[in-house]
Amino acid sequence: MKTRILFIALCALMAGIMWTACDRESEKVEAAKKEKEEAQRKADEAAEAYRIEFDEFKIVIHEKIRENEEKIAELKEKREQVKKENLDYYNEKIEEFERKNEELRDRLETQEREGQEKWENFKKEFNHDIDELGQAIKDLFKDNVKEK
Repeated sequence: MKTRILFIALCALMAGIMWTACDRESEKVEAAKKEKEEAQRKADEAAEAYRIEFDEFKIVIHEKIRENEEKIAELKEKREQVKKENLDYYNEKIEEFERKNEELRDRLETQEREGQEKWENFKKEFNHDIDELGQAIKDLFKDNVKEK
């Protein structure tokens, strides 16, 4: 009789352990699902913020490229004010500015979204390049105008 009671108690104990273990596993699975959903939500938010920043950057840069085009057009109009000995140089620089401006536009359009670190490096380098071109365009006419 003692064996039988001991056997039943042991079976009850085993059933309790298994039931508790199953509950813990289901809790772990549920917690893992919640963590995954939270991580996915954060990733989605980061991707959306990155997309918005990228689109805003493109708008600003397209405006700068358009401004460069206007300045280049002004330079073309002012060709008659350039000293004759500097005209070839002036024309070459205008062509160079047009080419660089177009290269910047192409680089912007082909930029892929490759992650935050690469994006920050691209943005920094691109801003430097476009600002440098804008300054070169401004400075060209100052150096080549006839003094009246």
